[in-house]
Amino acid sequence: MSESQLYSMTGYGSSIGDISIGNVCIDLRTLNHRYLDININLPSTLQILYMDFRKVISDSFTRGNIYCHVLLTPNPEVTYVIDKNIMKHYMDTLSNAMYALNIPGEVDISLIMNLPGVLSQSKILESQLWGEIEPLLKSAIAEAVRSRRDEGKALGDILLSMTNSLENNLKTIEMEFKKSKSTIMATIKTRLNEFLMAELNKERLEEEAAIQAQRADIQEEIDRLGEHISFFCRTLEAGGVCGRKMDFILQEMSREINTILSKTPLSEIKRSAIEIKCTVEQMREQVQNIE
Repeated sequence: MSESQLYSMTGYGSSIGDISIGNVCIDLRTLNHRYLDININLPSTLQILYMDFRKVISDSFTRGNIYCHVLLTPNPEVTYVIDKNIMKHYMDTLSNAMYALNIPGEVDISLIMNLPGVLSQSKILESQLWGEIEPLLKSAIAEAVRSRRDEGKALGDILLSMTNSLENNLKTIEMEFKKSKSTIMATIKTRLNEFLMAELNKERLEEEAAIQAQRADIQEEIDRLGEHISFFCRTLEAGGVCGRKMDFILQEMSREINTILSKTPLSEIKRSAIEIKCTVEQMREQVQNIE
């Protein structure tokens, strides 16, 4: 996996091929998940390869729900071996259960034959299986990784466009804040006078207005929000496994923009802040699908 490439957690890959015991079809589907969760569905004759499948898949992905389904169409010329001891154990267990539950009839032999360990190919063929199936599995994985990469690129383009929107709205906020400092002070004085319904001592009014203006000062939030946006852009450019990091950065952006909305009395700033808030929420939805 390229460190500079962004990967989605949604992907699909498949491969089909003939092996000694028949025709194998491998379907690999990946979905978003907080961690790595692997689900492998193998036919009974291939259960011996479960850990081999799991290792290759876990080495290929770091996050996501991975579903691997393997379909085997047996070769009729292959010789199979019946383990009579295992078969007898299953039959005795089912017979006793049917008797205890007063279920009429006899044990279905076809059901027994499909249970793990009853029917298997010869030991010689088993030793060949992994060498024949591994290339098919890796081919399906490679296709799934390509589809995750392609969707990751599309997600990256969307997020880049959204960060441009964040930067533009933040510039508007900073510009409006800088040119409105005197307006904010005048607005605060007016509101204080209206609230108290009386003339205040001029010095006391100036002091109280300065306190309120300080509370309405959003320069620190503007600076921190700008830093978060820059950090997000660097993370997006670096790629790799960065979905959770992006989500954390966006959470920090949300905190800063909520503070700006709570502190500013200016509608011009509030409008741009609301635009940023909506964009950040949309970005958080998008990054949930990034590895």
